[in-house]
Amino acid sequence: MQKMHLYGRVLFFCPHVHFIPYKEGEPMKVIKKINNNVALCLDGNQRELIAFGKGIGFKPIPYELTDLSVIERTYYGISPEYQGLLKEIPKEIFDVSGMLVDLAANSIDADFNRNLVITLADHINFAIDRYKKNIHIKPPYVGNLAYLHEAEYKVATQAAACINQRFGVRLPKEAAAIALHLINAENSVAPKADFLDASTMISDVIGLIEKRENITIDRSGFNASRFITHMEYLLARIRNNETLENNNDKLFNNLKQEYRETYLCAEDVRTYLQQKTGKNLGSEEMSYLMLHIERFCSREQA
Repeated sequence: MQKMHLYGRVLFFCPHVHFIPYKEGEPMKVIKKINNNVALCLDGNQRELIAFGKGIGFKPIPYELTDLSVIERTYYGISPEYQGLLKEIPKEIFDVSGMLVDLAANSIDADFNRNLVITLADHINFAIDRYKKNIHIKPPYVGNLAYLHEAEYKVATQAAACINQRFGVRLPKEAAAIALHLINAENSVAPKADFLDASTMISDVIGLIEKRENITIDRSGFNASRFITHMEYLLARIRNNETLENNNDKLFNNLKQEYRETYLCAEDVRTYLQQKTGKNLGSEEMSYLMLHIERFCSREQA
């Protein structure tokens, strides 16, 4: 199997769409600024890529990038709806995400979804943000995960240790969450809740949020894409009877008081999902849902 080399200055090898790797020395044209240090570019064969490099988005665009020594790393095949995350996730988190995906790609005999470096960075960023706010969410029940998916769990354990050391946090349960993240990224966009019409349910949930919050949501944007991914994971947990444990009422009650409108919105979602699946969400799952709804709506209203 052909391996990816993600970290450093080489490429993001896109599985399933076999791009020729970006080669040093090829011309590169900067066509869209994402921020001062990240830009959408074209290589010599007119293939789009995301490039990280100091100051590459600072000059008037478009322009030919002649000094390729400023390029730190490149990623092919990133979906447009995920590119917006590049603006809000700190560079150092992308550095770690790239390193960890590189480790996974060279340690696990599987192809990964091409957006993994972005979604993993978003997961890490959200986990660190919750830690700083003293919000602790237990991962879903993982059973024999370490035995059934030994390679993924080994990489995830190394990843969690790296994150704790690099960012000065203590996330003791993060290895299981990252392992599930890697497993879900293998040959698929997200875990499939195929016992349900998941797309219809998720569309209905977004409609409930729009009605409750009195907003119009751009369903093609990256905020919606991120929330949809969370809902796909939630539906998969419901299917597998692996929803988050219901033993953190203190957190739930604190969030309920602090985010009253978000709680009412989450209750609408819980009622809808119970009607559709016959299963109720416990306080732990509700807490996680509230955090995602709050983040989702705050960005849509910004």
